[in-house]
Amino acid sequence: MHLIKIELIERHVTPTSATSADAEAVASFSKLRSELDALLPGTGSYYNEGDYTDVAFQNRYWGSNYPELLATKRKYDPDNVFTCHQCVGSEDSCARRLSAGTLHL
Repeated sequence: MHLIKIELIERHVTPTSATSADAEAVASFSKLRSELDALLPGTGSYYNEGDYTDVAFQNRYWGSNYPELLATKRKYDPDNVFTCHQCVGSEDSCARRLSAGTLHL
């Protein structure tokens, strides 16, 4: 098993739920992620260190386990009470948040 870790840290920013993401930085990181995906196909990401803007988070974080995890989530939390950005079952809220331009760190 091989591991590559890339960290991009803005040291002058203290993110909060109200901190807007820098659109230029998001675009730049998106380009980098695309290049890495092309270079390293089929790789994943550790959930706590993943890309907040990744719309394909299901496979990247959860892999082939996602369908079973989603079925379990829907069985035990049918009202989606327990949720967060890019958690199992959060596709709709993530898509709305990312497409509405209300992206926050």
